[in-house]
Amino acid sequence: MTETLLGIQVISILFGLFMIYMIRLHFKRNNLGKKEYLMWMGCWIVFIIFALFPGVLAPVITTLKIVRVLDLLMVMAFMILTYLAFSDHMAIRDLYRQINKIVSESAKKKPSK
Repeated sequence: MTETLLGIQVISILFGLFMIYMIRLHFKRNNLGKKEYLMWMGCWIVFIIFALFPGVLAPVITTLKIVRVLDLLMVMAFMILTYLAFSDHMAIRDLYRQINKIVSESAKKKPSK
């Protein structure tokens, strides 16, 4: 029995392939380390597998009493985005503190006239 792909599956697979291309591009430009590259590559490969075979998640869906696979993926996506936003916020605060420290040390060394 052959199943046809839904439009959302095709779009998801194309998006996953595009993201793999972008990761590869950034790795070649040395913007990503090897560990980051492998982690992101694994994430997008798993994403494509879930898009191709949504039935793989059926046991998880029934255990969590979620109606559709897409609902589970959306909840997971919001959780990941929330974590990324929080870690970006903390990294920016850390950079802000470092910049303030460098500026204040520089100001102490060379007082203005």
